[in-house]
Amino acid sequence: MVTIPPDFPISTDGFIRMNEIQLMNYPLQHLISIVETTQIEDSRILYCGFTEWATSRSPALSTGWDWEFIENNGIASLKRIGLPRSNIMIVDLSGTDIGFDVTETLIKKK
Repeated sequence: MVTIPPDFPISTDGFIRMNEIQLMNYPLQHLISIVETTQIEDSRILYCGFTEWATSRSPALSTGWDWEFIENNGIASLKRIGLPRSNIMIVDLSGTDIGFDVTETLIKKK
């Protein structure tokens, strides 16, 4: 198993690397959510915007995503648009990056 230091240093490419278990056990706190648009014409979208979550530790892990609040047949729902963006890169047991797509999918699970 790869051992990653508890302070998760920032790599020269800007990513903070950790394994999946560390990601799932590292607490993220809501930082901000912003409404960017309201009632898009000829659309069911009532509001859209983005949200950002981060850790209080330094260096901070950060993830954010776009969202939309839509109405469909009188039922309102909140929906994430696309995958999250982040400064996190998940590594496998050998310490090799698993890639953006898999990392973003794991962040989505969190």
